[in-house]
Amino acid sequence: MSTTAKIILDKRRSTKKGYPIKILVRNNGMKHIPLKEYTDLEHWQNEKLLRSHPDYKRLHEVLLKREVKLLNEVKYCNDHGFGLGDSVRLITNGLEDRESRIIQLKNELRSLQGDSRTMLFEFWDIYMRERESVKKSIRAFEETKTQLLNFTLESDMAINDITYEFLNEFSTYKLQNGCGSGGLSFYLRTFRTVYLAAQKRESLGIKSINPFRGLIEEGVSKDPVEMSKDEFIKWKSFTPHKFSTKKSQDIVLRRRDLWLFQFYIGGHDFVDIAKLEWKKNIRNGRIRFKRYKNRRHPGGGPTVDNKLLPEAMTIIKKYGTPDRERVFSFIPDPRDKESYNYYINNTRRALRKISQQIELTDIMKTKSTRYIFKTWADQMQLHEPSIKQIMGHADQKVSSRYGARLPNTIVDPILKKVIIG
Repeated sequence: MSTTAKIILDKRRSTKKGYPIKILVRNNGMKHIPLKEYTDLEHWQNEKLLRSHPDYKRLHEVLLKREVKLLNEVKYCNDHGFGLGDSVRLITNGLEDRESRIIQLKNELRSLQGDSRTMLFEFWDIYMRERESVKKSIRAFEETKTQLLNFTLESDMAINDITYEFLNEFSTYKLQNGCGSGGLSFYLRTFRTVYLAAQKRESLGIKSINPFRGLIEEGVSKDPVEMSKDEFIKWKSFTPHKFSTKKSQDIVLRRRDLWLFQFYIGGHDFVDIAKLEWKKNIRNGRIRFKRYKNRRHPGGGPTVDNKLLPEAMTIIKKYGTPDRERVFSFIPDPRDKESYNYYINNTRRALRKISQQIELTDIMKTKSTRYIFKTWADQMQLHEPSIKQIMGHADQKVSSRYGARLPNTIVDPILKKVIIG
């Protein structure tokens, strides 16, 4: 893909100086380069600075000169086949950047030496399309590709450039940025699957080595989080720091309450509450949907049909958006991956801060409600088929495939028992 770049106003967040003006660079991914200039929304329209800006003359000249430079920089990037990371580096530092020239010469040298230039992410996309064609999930491969792009800052790289040293650096980077051993193992295993798939295709000329050896711990899995009943009470009664702004307090409490809502409806995933629609999923005091995780299964997997307990109804009444199609329309639609991931990452940070502030044993995450709901149900020795139905789990036993759903009169009290105790 070619590099494109333009000057934009980043409207995602405001500062005391206004919204930041940045350069948006795209090439099979995107990155923002801050220009350290700011403006309020009222002075920016149709991607242009308006004359109403109090410092219009100076800022207009700055942006005009930067745009002229940008045209030459983008042309240089495309003339020399730069990826996203190299393009960002050159646009940030200018055409005179020595590192960009070195990258160009290395690419030319590699080509003269006849090295295989089978590109990782190019093949990665082909592999995902192949999986989709046979109705297999690609979620893990999408997530892992995003993590690698964030690490490399490159739009692509040669598969033969993947070494133990590269993978070790990636592992260190993830662990230093809060990724657990289970999460790292997930990314490395997914990465290895793509690498080995490319290696099997002799025409691609991939080196016959295994750079993953010694990095993936066999048998590593995520440790399920735990929350005691006393900790749950602390979680429900949490109050934000008194020096926080009213807006910040409201946002944190809403994120906490959405986590509680996940728990109250049976420990379901955040993406499932993000997709809830009034007409389709909320009826007669019940919540009815098919889990997003099972969207590629025949028929979409089991139907979740749970009673909305008063605790859940209170949250819907407080935060629901009845004038919109979705129940919680302030959550970005999951189909808008960039906006949704931005929101979910902020939610994770908020849950971490709450967990630390009230000194929980484990850090709560958006998926923690599922572990906790199942753990509490097991501890109470409740009816297992009812729990599976509440949580949207398919029973793998042959005999269960021919049985009808359990009646609400049996399942609803089980749900209440887990929540109320």
